[in-house]
Amino acid sequence: AGAPGYDTPLYGSGYVVTYNHDGTGRQFLQPTGADMNSLAFGEGLWVTDDYLYVTAQYSNLLGAVYRYELNSGYPDQASQVTFTRPNFPAQGGELLSPITVGTKVITGSQLYDYNSLSNSGVGRVWDLDGSNDFIIAPSDVVADGRFGKSVAQNSTKLAFGANKNAGGGEAGYVYLYDTDGSNEIIITPSTSSGRFATSIFLID
Repeated sequence: AGAPGYDTPLYGSGYVVTYNHDGTGRQFLQPTGADMNSLAFGEGLWVTDDYLYVTAQYSNLLGAVYRYELNSGYPDQASQVTFTRPNFPAQGGELLSPITVGTKVITGSQLYDYNSLSNSGVGRVWDLDGSNDFIIAPSDVVADGRFGKSVAQNSTKLAFGANKNAGGGEAGYVYLYDTDGSNEIIITPSTSSGRFATSIFLID
């Protein structure tokens, strides 16, 4: 469980805590070597057989993903690896909660001001070891589109949800891409409201 609003050691530092399935065995986790002020560690979580991935919404005003190896089901602090995007401009690019891990590590930065369009959003993608990172932005980017408010993937596709509310509505769109960010497909709802694409799941 993540608690991104936890105020120790600094305001909004956040933490993650793990338990056994019966609620015993509590272990507390915060990142090492990080500026904890408003870090919001624990905003999003993903667990695989081998790793725990945690998003920190405001790490250096850009956001970061922290990865920990699991040892008997518990994260090993000494194994911490931080995924960031070098030279990612600080234009409201924080990582929010959506994260998915499969063939890639994918998060949404729905507050990012892509091409100076407020809250247009981008998707952020890494290989599983944090290398070969890139961003994905929609071809029809708009202010307040909030691309990346939801994310999903399978073995061949990446998916991102977006408010797409340039006209003031919240109809929502789904964007599909190949795993290298190419071959965009846009799926639109049949109505102008309803917050379509608030959640997405892909199967093979």
